Amino acid sequence: MSWDALGLAAKTKCKTPTAKLVLLMLANYADEDYASYPSMATLADLCSCDERTVKRALRSLEDDGLIRTEPRYGKDGKQTSNRYIIQRRGDIFAGEGVTNVTPNTVRDIQLPNTQGGVRNAYPSAFEEWWNAYPRNDGSKRKAFEAWKRATDREIGEQDLFLKTCRFKQTQHGKDKRYIPHATTWLNQRRWETVEAAQAITTNRNTLAG
Repeated sequence: MSWDALGLAAKTKCKTPTAKLVLLMLANYADEDYASYPSMATLADLCSCDERTVKRALRSLEDDGLIRTEPRYGKDGKQTSNRYIIQRRGDIFAGEGVTNVTPNTVRDIQLPNTQGGVRNAYPSAFEEWWNAYPRNDGSKRKAFEAWKRATDREIGEQDLFLKTCRFKQTQHGKDKRYIPHATTWLNQRRWETVEAAQAITTNRNTLAG
């Protein structure tokens, strides 16, 4: 795993939360050249979505110049999983859709409501976090309130997002009934149990399968 690649991915603004999550997963498994080669099925599994959604996310990342895709072939000449290289050129940070600073968050935003037919939007940073959390069938409004308290006083938005992605990996395959609701996870500060320097335990050899 390359912490430099992970840091770059965390600072990169993507068009969709799924594209951001896919980019983070690629960074999690990247080598010193910012390259990784997970199969489409593995990425879909890690991101808890179908392969078609992953393909769209990868295409979006490539169209925006955030990754480069190289085909790989086995000794028998058959194509295997692609090699994805996260782009780190200096001009990437000057390009559209990428920022070098922490995303702006509207701290005094009114909470969403449907009174009078008006619905206010949540901050994009929260939307990305909400989509990354492995269980989001609880109250989104309460989760936003807890997220806002946490990111205002206790932990940075990017750090919380990264720890949430690592937590999601540990919950893979678990019945969602045994995963705490997002509000509970935040209010109990459970991100503190996610080791910041935790090594990825998945054997890279399985990623090419």
